[in-house]
Amino acid sequence: MRGGMSFRGCLLVLSCAALFGCGAKTAADLALAQQENAFKELSQEDRELALSQWTCPVCRELLSHAGTPVKAELAGETVFFSKPECQVAYEQNPQKFSSARNE
Repeated sequence: MRGGMSFRGCLLVLSCAALFGCGAKTAADLALAQQENAFKELSQEDRELALSQWTCPVCRELLSHAGTPVKAELAGETVFFSKPECQVAYEQNPQKFSSARNE
């Protein structure tokens, strides 16, 4: 993984912070800063779409974990991927990943 903390990593940090009362603000601030940095190159409309999707349908990580998400139009629908490799994997086997998009 490159470029930041995974979704599971964020959950783990936030869970530990909630349980032990330490660092919750710091972990949340880091996650938000990472997301803002990754989404800054997207248009406002695309930012809203990416936020509503939140995770990559292939690797199931936060869209922001590898930098700016990759936008694709698939079957008339906008889908974001965390990195180009995820888009390629999806296009090679859309049935495998289509259920992840609907969760």
